[in-house]
Amino acid sequence: MAINNSKLVKNHIIVNVIIATMYVCFYDFIYKAYVCTLFRETYIPLSSAQYGELILFGIIPIFFYKGLSNIASVFSLFTYILAYIPFNETLAVGGWRQDFLDYRIVFFLSMCIFFLTDSITIGDHFFCKKPNVKFTTFRKVSYFFLVFVVLLNVSNLHLTNFMQNRGDLYDLRANLKVVGGTPVVYLIYWFKNVILPILLVSSLIRKEILHFFFAFLGCICMFMIDQQKITFFAPFAIVLLFCIYKRNPSFVRNSFHNMIMAILIVAPYLCYTFKDVSDAAYELAAILIYRTQCIEGQELNTYLNFFGHDGLHAYTYFSHIGIVNFFTNGYPYGNVALGNVVTGGGSNANGMFWLMDGVAAGGIYACAFISCVFVFVKSLFNGIKKRCSPEMFAIISLFAMSMTMNVSLFTALLSCGLLLLYVLFICVDFHFFKNIN
Repeated sequence: MAINNSKLVKNHIIVNVIIATMYVCFYDFIYKAYVCTLFRETYIPLSSAQYGELILFGIIPIFFYKGLSNIASVFSLFTYILAYIPFNETLAVGGWRQDFLDYRIVFFLSMCIFFLTDSITIGDHFFCKKPNVKFTTFRKVSYFFLVFVVLLNVSNLHLTNFMQNRGDLYDLRANLKVVGGTPVVYLIYWFKNVILPILLVSSLIRKEILHFFFAFLGCICMFMIDQQKITFFAPFAIVLLFCIYKRNPSFVRNSFHNMIMAILIVAPYLCYTFKDVSDAAYELAAILIYRTQCIEGQELNTYLNFFGHDGLHAYTYFSHIGIVNFFTNGYPYGNVALGNVVTGGGSNANGMFWLMDGVAAGGIYACAFISCVFVFVKSLFNGIKKRCSPEMFAIISLFAMSMTMNVSLFTALLSCGLLLLYVLFICVDFHFFKNIN
């Protein structure tokens, strides 16, 4: 299967390059026209040679992508689209070209290595034994804790129309006090990122309508609690991707990357074009263009401005990670979260692993180190291929992956549920995720 998949992708290498080139060029347009205009970010116009350099840095890594032939490919692909391309743009036009050329080279080499190492598998022996937990048992336990969390937080349930009442949503989010403390907070993260997507997709595969509606209702309840717009949209996106996969599995397997980039060209362009038609259209543009597509590029500006090369602000040396700080007590910014530190006490500017575990942790050397850790993590997840097809994993992990591109890698593993997802595939019988056709 993997060999045939590689041949299919190789036959479409020209299409891959064309779509990637279009995406790099469109990202440059939307970053300048929307983000830089709205937030007054620096944009230094490029010469023809510099623009060609922007495109080359953007498209060369895609030559090493071999389609969704492995679970690790999902990790690499999301990093390429939601982090690498935005970083490539920011370093080219944000005034960092000379001072931070070393960062650009490290990000470029790391991205190429990510795609080249997608076939490496570590720890696949964990998946050789038959799972001990039946899926029905897992589902019953999940339902019990879901109802428990919702009933415990009935006072926090608010169905907000964020398209019309954006202020209400932000107020509810700012004032949220989850009943049940830290354990329930973790349960909410794990439900919306991992457990509910599994229940949602499994009910579609098994054609269990009642379970589908119950899982979908659970997704809506999670939004009513946390008031995060991505929590609302995620189940719709997961169902849509599943329907596409069910209709044409080979298309998703070989063209998932092109499909995602094409969507992120067409949809943001339409949102940008019609953003002034209504408040709802403006809000949709903000969600898709800024919060989804361009946020990491802007955050790179924030982190480079704060840490830079001037030595005025101390690196964290990974003490921003709770367990590390517990033993070292070396976090240099007191009780202020790193995301708040870099904005001077303003909004919480969390960033993906190259930012929080790289730029903030130790500069260029930490970026290289965390890239190696990322290769190890995604190689570890490759063992899941014995229990789940890469295409199905991409659908199930859509929410978790999008969250991973906005937090520390270690936060992604614990809080966002990636480690839980790994353990579940070891312990629970998800045989129907292997081949649904």
